[in-house]
Amino acid sequence: MEIKFSIPNFNIDKTAIGSFLAHYPNGVKKTLRHVGVDQTGYIKSNKLSGQVLNVVTGRLRGSVSWRLVGSKRRPTQDIHGVVIGSNVFYGRIWEERGRSWLASAFEERRGRIVNIIQKGVKAALGK
Repeated sequence: MEIKFSIPNFNIDKTAIGSFLAHYPNGVKKTLRHVGVDQTGYIKSNKLSGQVLNVVTGRLRGSVSWRLVGSKRRPTQDIHGVVIGSNVFYGRIWEERGRSWLASAFEERRGRIVNIIQKGVKAALGK
């Protein structure tokens, strides 16, 4: 299960971000890794440790992971996103039946995610 997270009303010059992605691929990877590690840790410790769902076996909590994603043509070079989710089937059931542990984590930390991305862009640009 994967949740797509976007930041509506986040004004950004698409030409500038395209240039950033093309010229600073290591900065993009580093920033997206930071988002993946940070958000995965938050989900495991603040959503799947008794706050939203109780731990029975730890299987769902242990399965939450992240990965970088890129274009279909050059998936390891054209990195442009991070996917966070779980492959445990009942994670989706809990999420869809009102015990949100994944989507709610993104909504709660929207500001932090945006902040990480902004800091990553500034660091890569040397600002």
